[in-house]
Amino acid sequence: MNRRPQLASIARVAAVLSLGALALHQLSYMAAHGAAAPQVLVGSGHGYLAALAPLVGVAAVSLAFAGVVIPALRGQRARVHGSFEARALLLAGAMLAVFVTQELLEALVINGHAAGALLAGGWLTMPVALALGALSSLALSGLAAVTAMISRDRERERPLRPERACPAPTCSQLTPLPARALAFGFARRPPPLRV
Repeated sequence: MNRRPQLASIARVAAVLSLGALALHQLSYMAAHGAAAPQVLVGSGHGYLAALAPLVGVAAVSLAFAGVVIPALRGQRARVHGSFEARALLLAGAMLAVFVTQELLEALVINGHAAGALLAGGWLTMPVALALGALSSLALSGLAAVTAMISRDRERERPLRPERACPAPTCSQLTPLPARALAFGFARRPPPLRV
């Protein structure tokens, strides 16, 4: 079983999921606090996200690039598993799990992190997660389409070689041994003597 297409698929999902989880965190705070969200985020111990967000973005772009270009250059087809709706729900659930885990860890580690910050966006966190899950599912389909497009373009660029009746290794294997010896000027016995 070839694991490279699976690794490429994992890279694409990781790219989309990491950006979606970061967006869910930020949008849930914006939904709950409006224009005061940046101050609330810094005040509740989320100041590290300002430095972490660009790193997450670079990592996501790198993973997406690897998940799209490397399989395409190898001529592999990208597969998107499941229906659009199933992927959207799974991605939304994964983003919610990341959000809840992040908030719980922040409450344990960061001093001054509000205990109620887990429900920062209140009930608005769920529809935001569903919307981001749908966008992420669409992004996965788009990444797979880009991989297929690059792969098709690479197939068109390959130079066409003239077809031979018989490939070289097969032809040499079919030629009898005495005939090959004669072809190179070697005889199995010397020529007869003239009398």
